Amino acid sequence: MDPLDAFPSAPVRYTFDDDESDDEYTQASQVGVKLSVHLSSGQSAPTLILGLSGPGSVFTRSLGPDIQAVGHLSYQIQEDKEEKWPIYCRDTLLFIPIDKALPREDITEAARSVLAPFSDIQKVIVLDSFTSTMYTSSTWNEDMYPPCLRLLQTTNTSKIPDIQQYEPPNILQDMSAALMTYCEVRNIPCYTLLSLQESLLGKLIVTGDTLNAYVQGLQSLGLKVEYDESRMNEILQVNHSGRVDEHHHRLFL
Repeated sequence: MDPLDAFPSAPVRYTFDDDESDDEYTQASQVGVKLSVHLSSGQSAPTLILGLSGPGSVFTRSLGPDIQAVGHLSYQIQEDKEEKWPIYCRDTLLFIPIDKALPREDITEAARSVLAPFSDIQKVIVLDSFTSTMYTSSTWNEDMYPPCLRLLQTTNTSKIPDIQQYEPPNILQDMSAALMTYCEVRNIPCYTLLSLQESLLGKLIVTGDTLNAYVQGLQSLGLKVEYDESRMNEILQVNHSGRVDEHHHRLFL
């Protein structure tokens, strides 16, 4: 019997530390970077969508006009240095962009800080990315082009036939791994959607196709979420010092 038939994804498919232990989720650690959630009174939603640094955060910041800001995620590096990233709400969905890649030594506590305040959460969706050069495919010499999506999910979820799995031996790392591990330990259904991110001249780039993969993936999960292309362009120009090429669609991150 194929063990992958018993689980949507292999139980150990995400790692962020060489010496992980359950104690990391019960003991607060001394961290250099601190995250804290601040929400409007009584504001909550059963589904949380987290956009990680890169295409994921661009997507969650580029949503249409039917969303509203209901709080912020505080990102504190030092006592006197703080950034506030908005938390958005639409119907039963909460969107949180995490605009920066966090230091590896801080991500265990960061994942707990982001998810612990939502005691009534029913589902977590993480938007992350991968590159073809770091991906091992079961198909020899496979060519992948965006929009291209892979999925890794906790063992308490059902398979999503419309999305190809993030196949072994590939594993998640860093913040997406910490978030999935937190959810796995607490039996919270979690799906990580990974969009293929291209590079040009040695730089990772974000295009409409990169974000379209998230739209398709969320639709397969039963959620209709669209992004605004003009807002995407604005986010990349202002927040990521990006530039648009002669075709007006290829954006540097």
